[in-house]
Amino acid sequence: MAGFSTHVSVAAVVSSFTVVCASTLNVLSVYELFSLFLLGVLSTSIPDLDSDTSKPLKITYSILSLFIPSVLTLLLYSNYFSFIQISGAKEIVISFLSLYFIFALLFFFSMKFTKHRGVFHSIPMALFSGSLAMLIFNKFLPSDVFVVFIGVFIALGVLTHLILDEVYSIVKFKKSLGSAFKLYDKNNKLGTLLLYSFSLFTAYLFSNNILLFVDIVQKS
Repeated sequence: MAGFSTHVSVAAVVSSFTVVCASTLNVLSVYELFSLFLLGVLSTSIPDLDSDTSKPLKITYSILSLFIPSVLTLLLYSNYFSFIQISGAKEIVISFLSLYFIFALLFFFSMKFTKHRGVFHSIPMALFSGSLAMLIFNKFLPSDVFVVFIGVFIALGVLTHLILDEVYSIVKFKKSLGSAFKLYDKNNKLGTLLLYSFSLFTAYLFSNNILLFVDIVQKS
C-alpha cells in the first residue's frame, strides 16, 4: 500500500492534468478549477478512512466533525428542511452540539463495523463519494454543470487511490493484490448494494445535470 504522501502527490498530478483538460471546455472559472483541484487531492484520502489509526482518518474526522454539523445547522436555520426549523442563538448552539454528537456516534460505529481494505476500497465507494458530494454542494452552487464536475473529481480522487494501491501490490508482490480496486466487497455485500443504490438514485436526481455535462464534453 502506498503511503499518505505518495497518495497525495499522485492525486495532485492527476488532478492537475484533469483540471487542464476541464479548462479547455471553457465553462468553468479559475476559482472553480482551483476548487476542483483541491477536491481531487483531498478525496484521495477517503479509502483510508476505514483504518482506525490512519493519518487521513484523523485529519478528515477533525474537518468533517465541524463542517457537517455546521452546514446542517445552517440549513436548519435557513428553513431548508420543512419538518424542523430553528431560530435564536440558543437553538443554534443546541442544534450544532446535537449534530456534532450524532456525527461522532455514527463515525464511531462506522469504525467498529468496517475493516481496512473493505468496502471503502472499492469502485462503488468512489461512485458514492462523488454522488454524496453532488447532493451536498448542489444547495450552494448556482451552476448545474459545476456540481457534476465536483462529483467527477471526487470520484476520480478515490479511484486514483485505489489504482495506486493496486500498482504497489503488483510492484511489491503483496498478497493484498485485488483488494483495493474491486467492483464489490465480498465480505460486505449489503454495504456494496447500498453504495450502488445511493449512486444510482443520485444519478436519477441529477440526470439533467449529467446529460448537460456529457453534452458539453462531447462538443469540446
